[in-house]
Amino acid sequence: MFQWYAVNTHPNAEFKADAHLSRQGFETYLPQFSKSRRHARKVETVVAPFFPQYLFVGVDIYKSCWRAIKSTYGVRQLVGQGETPLPVPSTIIEDLRAFENDKGLLNLDQKPRYQNGDSVEFVAGPLLAHAGVFCGLDSDQRIIVLLNLMGRQIKIKAPQEFVCASS
Repeated sequence: MFQWYAVNTHPNAEFKADAHLSRQGFETYLPQFSKSRRHARKVETVVAPFFPQYLFVGVDIYKSCWRAIKSTYGVRQLVGQGETPLPVPSTIIEDLRAFENDKGLLNLDQKPRYQNGDSVEFVAGPLLAHAGVFCGLDSDQRIIVLLNLMGRQIKIKAPQEFVCASS
């Protein structure tokens, strides 16, 4: 029975593993998204794996030689319990593919929920109950908040789920 399995790759080897597995005849799925990267005073848009060091391979482990996956260039291991790979529910792959745009990239909503200058409050994390001012998002989609701490204004980066609008 054809099922999807998660494959753990070596660091920064997702694309290599994907190419080598496809070349061997396995059906692969590497979810990707477009992100901005700043390097050497330049901002460029690059394609990156949505799950770093992971991709999915579709295979019928009862009919094909799936053990070849483990020795493929770029692959570290199949995600599983002991020697048995654990299947990934096909609905996860379908849901990911439903969010792809016409270029095959995941269409992530990168518009901030807040406008610059909005008052926000931390609802989780080490700064719980502290209030600040929304300043924007960084390239990793973390929220940047200007806080008044110890008589100084300090910019703090935090996951978006740590912050909500304050009243």
